[in-house]
Amino acid sequence: MRRLIVLLLVLTALAAGCGTPDKPEVEGAVVVVLVDMTTSAVDDANSYMKNFTTVLNAARGGEEIFVVPITGSFVPQIHTSSTMPAASFNPVSDAEKLKDARLKLQNDVARLLGSERPKEPGTAILSGIAKAAAIFAAEGKGRPHTLVIFSDMIEQGKLDFTTADLTPPEPVIEALEKDGLAPKLDADVYVAGITAGQAQTYSVPQERFNAITKFWAAYFARAGARLGPYDRDLLDFRLEG
Repeated sequence: MRRLIVLLLVLTALAAGCGTPDKPEVEGAVVVVLVDMTTSAVDDANSYMKNFTTVLNAARGGEEIFVVPITGSFVPQIHTSSTMPAASFNPVSDAEKLKDARLKLQNDVARLLGSERPKEPGTAILSGIAKAAAIFAAEGKGRPHTLVIFSDMIEQGKLDFTTADLTPPEPVIEALEKDGLAPKLDADVYVAGITAGQAQTYSVPQERFNAITKFWAAYFARAGARLGPYDRDLLDFRLEG
């Protein structure tokens, strides 16, 4: 009888191993975080770190996070990345692994924000968004996409938003599409940037700030993105997975 039970268990295990699952395991979201590293954003380092911690606290197993600094460079590169460990049958071990993965990213970003800033004028935000789209295309097929941007959103790379005519935004966006700077994102987008009340602090007239805000709203709508809070704090941040 014992031999028969063992044989049945072996056959059951083999059958389970040879079987084809109904559908593959769903992977977590791909999250790209763009961090403004220009000299104009030095005073925002603490705020950016606080907001990045919010992103980390929302991260769950299987989600992949990429951090990309944006400066005046038109070729932004990934600074650090990490995949949150997938869940197993050991909740205690899972919690510890997730804590370690978050801590690694937290330390990497803290070092980034405390490092010397590149001496490049302006911020090439559009190039950063194009890089995010490339990451989504390479890593995020069939997975939810989330883009988080820590910046005042005043582009001074391809265009200079302090002087460029952004009204109406549609012709400007069409021109950017031809240059590969208005890609399709299919992502949830969260901006922790300048607020209307702070426009004067950055020497941006209120009317121009309003034009910049409307431009980004139109830009992300055309990209197939869902724009979250255009604000300094990611109070409503969430990850959909």
